Amino acid sequence: MAKDKLFSVRLEAETLEKLQKIAKREDRSVNYVINQACKEYVKGAK
Repeated sequence: MAKDKLFSVRLEAETLEKLQKIAKREDRSVNYVINQACKEYVKGAK
């Protein structure tokens, strides 16, 4: 299993707010939502 790595990113305030709303609606952390979004993006880019 891959080890987690810390990575920082700058987001527009509006984008972060949308991610926070999604996380709240799904009862998940923002970190989880961003990880899922990244996984889907990479999966689609293959």
